[in-house]
Amino acid sequence: MTTTSGDRPAEAATSPSPDAPADAAASDAPADAPADAPADAPADAPAAAPRARGRTKATPPKATTAKEPAQSRATAPKPAPEKAAPDEATAEPKAAPPKATAGPKAAPAKTAAGPKAAPAKTAAGPKAAPPKATARPKAAPPKAPARSKAASPRAASAKAASPKAASPKAAPAKAGSRKAVDRSKAAPAKAPARPKTGSPKAPKTITPAKTTPPGVTTVAEPGGSPEAPAPPRKAPPRATAAPEPGTVAEPRRPPEATARARRAPQDRRRALIGVLSWAIPTVVTALVVWFRAGEAPPWRDEFASWDVAVRTVPQIVALGHTIDAVMLPYYLFLHYWVGWFGDSVTALRMPSMLAMTATAAATALLARRLYGHRAALLAGLLVATLPVMSRYAQEARGYAFAALFATLATYALVAALARPRWWRWAAYAGGVLLLGWSHPVGLLLLAGHAVAAAALTARHDRLRLLWWAGSAAAGCAGVLPLMLLGAPQHEAQLNWLPRATPDALAELPNTIFISGLVGGALCAMAVFALSGRGTPGAGERWSRLLWFCVLLPYGLLFAADQLIAPMFVGRYLIFMVPLLCVLAGRALTRLRLPTALAAVLVLGLMGLPAQNDLRKWHSGLDYRSVAQLLGGWSVPGDGVVYAHRQGWQFTDMAMRYYLRGSGPRDVLLQSDAVRNASLWPTECDVPADCLAGTNRLWVVSPDDLATGRRAGATDQLPEGVRDTLAARYRVAERWRFDGFTVALLLPRPRPARH
Repeated sequence: MTTTSGDRPAEAATSPSPDAPADAAASDAPADAPADAPADAPADAPAAAPRARGRTKATPPKATTAKEPAQSRATAPKPAPEKAAPDEATAEPKAAPPKATAGPKAAPAKTAAGPKAAPAKTAAGPKAAPPKATARPKAAPPKAPARSKAASPRAASAKAASPKAASPKAAPAKAGSRKAVDRSKAAPAKAPARPKTGSPKAPKTITPAKTTPPGVTTVAEPGGSPEAPAPPRKAPPRATAAPEPGTVAEPRRPPEATARARRAPQDRRRALIGVLSWAIPTVVTALVVWFRAGEAPPWRDEFASWDVAVRTVPQIVALGHTIDAVMLPYYLFLHYWVGWFGDSVTALRMPSMLAMTATAAATALLARRLYGHRAALLAGLLVATLPVMSRYAQEARGYAFAALFATLATYALVAALARPRWWRWAAYAGGVLLLGWSHPVGLLLLAGHAVAAAALTARHDRLRLLWWAGSAAAGCAGVLPLMLLGAPQHEAQLNWLPRATPDALAELPNTIFISGLVGGALCAMAVFALSGRGTPGAGERWSRLLWFCVLLPYGLLFAADQLIAPMFVGRYLIFMVPLLCVLAGRALTRLRLPTALAAVLVLGLMGLPAQNDLRKWHSGLDYRSVAQLLGGWSVPGDGVVYAHRQGWQFTDMAMRYYLRGSGPRDVLLQSDAVRNASLWPTECDVPADCLAGTNRLWVVSPDDLATGRRAGATDQLPEGVRDTLAARYRVAERWRFDGFTVALLLPRPRPARH
């Protein structure tokens, strides 16, 4: 009779063959002991199972070669799923015993499901009752277990089998082989069905089968089990919940990834605070400096900037050989800016407003690097509240750029000294170069930088000091040609300025700041930054070093004023104000944030009158009103004469800016400033010849800058021009404006001939 692996006939109990495995289970083995020993166990492990007396030996049927596992699975019926027992994770669900017609009930064989389901093994007791001779007991054929469609959540639990057990990945014995048929001693057991995949119940724990060691003979009593030494039990694996069907288990993240995920919200919050610490002062400063920016009329220095910016590039370079050589970079920049955006008052001041807005951001960034976010916010807001910063943000000169690049150079120095990199030193050299191009007096800041570099450089690491010296020298090298070109010009350019007195050293707030009250309060706050203990390390040292960066340029400029030429002007030191704001912001961090913000607000209210005044006038000369008078009251053929033509009032420049070619004719002009490559024109040598044919003559006389004496109708004119006018004209009408006296002269009536 030929059968397949799905319906093999049960074989009566026979004596074990010599190659029977040593791990065949006895009939009285515990119900929960699985018989999962592999079919390729060693053949030299005898199992002494005694024969049953009076039992007829059944003739085994002819074994047929089993089909391939895939074909066997195709023909085998699908086992019914077994309900998991509501027991603990380590409890093994009891399988249904095999059906038998005679003899004691044999322990049901259990199969351990690995990655590939092995066919069920049957184990019969040595004292099974013999079947009748005439009729062979029929046992239900074992159902071939179907291949599990999903891996067990604890497939690795099969490793808990006996030491001789094979790996779960070992190929199972063929279901229809002769070796598998010969080893069966009783009716084959019905293979228990595997629990459903994805069941929330805990996986089954497989207990290794009891094996008989070599050389030991076991004697089976009727109804009992052979005595065999039990192998040591291993601890059952911990039960884990199986994933739901159709879901993919999420891999466990390492601890460092979990820590980073927990820190992510804090890092985002810290990054947001860091951005707001400089963004808020930047926005506030922009609103302040752009408020009514074009309302105050330009003053004499701004007219000089416009007059040079509207010239061609060769004419600007030619001017540098005569006057203002140190201002050539700013003039060239403004030349292109005017070509792009026009030459209105707001357009001329826009670069300075942008530079001062960026200065607030740079100040906040420097304070944040040294003292933290709160100091950054407070320092940046202090820049916005100071009247002096608004004043020079609304001026078409290079002072706002000097403040910006001084702050950026200091920031680059702090970063380079903390972590030296070649590109950081290159950035520092670029900041020094731009600082010198904005205003050469700003290079006095390098004295304070030298002290900082020497103080923060260790004795065994003098390389940083060399890096600083090289970077500073590289930056100064780009400014040196301008300084050499402008050195012979300082006497002509600064002849209007008297030498400073020693009292100026004690008047730092009044010298630099527009409002002495606001300047004194800011300096007092900056002094309190020296007495703090809360800032450790480099931040505490920089509190002292920043004071060197403020005081050394101040003292060196006073020394140059006394030894070289008069040059002690408060606006030349505007680059020191952001550093004082950093120190004051550090001092305010000792207060609670609402209190510190209130202090900044009070300081802003103290400077509010000065903020209002600087948006009305930048100087005491009302050029705009004079231009309106000349443009509205002059008639064709009128002429104009300017007093103090060779002075620094630049009245003729202002009239050209406002009148744009209209208005009275400049009757004494012989050669203009562009042709002279200078800021001043040349007047004719014989005034009588130039005045011929002019019936109405306007005389514009500014007050004396040196003495402050109020100008009359013609008393500010040169003596030769004054005598000529007195002989030919009379004063018909006179107007008085801030800083100016304007007179209309008409020809004297000729005496009647008799």
